[in-house]
Amino acid sequence: VSNQDPAAVSNSQLSGGYACGGPTPLAGGSKAGIGGQFTASAGNITSGTMDLNIGGAPQSLTSISGDYSVSDTANGRGTMTLASLATPLNVSFYIVSGQKLFFLSSDAQSVNSPLAGTMRQQTGTPFSVSSLSGPAVIAGEGLGTTAGTSEVQLGLLKPDGAGNFSFSFDKNDGGNVPTTPTTLSGTY
Repeated sequence: VSNQDPAAVSNSQLSGGYACGGPTPLAGGSKAGIGGQFTASAGNITSGTMDLNIGGAPQSLTSISGDYSVSDTANGRGTMTLASLATPLNVSFYIVSGQKLFFLSSDAQSVNSPLAGTMRQQTGTPFSVSSLSGPAVIAGEGLGTTAGTSEVQLGLLKPDGAGNFSFSFDKNDGGNVPTTPTTLSGTY
């Protein structure tokens, strides 16, 4: 639940670069995931890229464009169409603020896989390795190690701004809960 800023409920308040993403469970136990970025201005979407993973089939889309409209200013609801995809993706969204929206795909499942997530305005561009610096709390979920189970994780990611990170997290893998956090490290 997020408090809505009524002053942000208009086309003109959605302006600039946005990042979007989110996981969605699919029928049969698999998942879909979306991540991407685009520029919004005066009802148009330009300069976008997107990565999708629908049930384990990854797709990289390098040129995203479309349009959007805030059609219900009383409730902050709008619609968006990403028309440049092989099959256009229709989205409904609710504005929280000029910096944050929640979205879900509004196509029939036979047309596009269901997707849902968050759009957040980007600041501090252009980005570099040093853009990832400082601790961040991360939560995630997915399929468990054993068929038919789920896994959830919650932890602290610490990127150092120089391409290295550590990640310490608790998890519940189908009811198997380790007594100490799992710790990983790597590069980005």
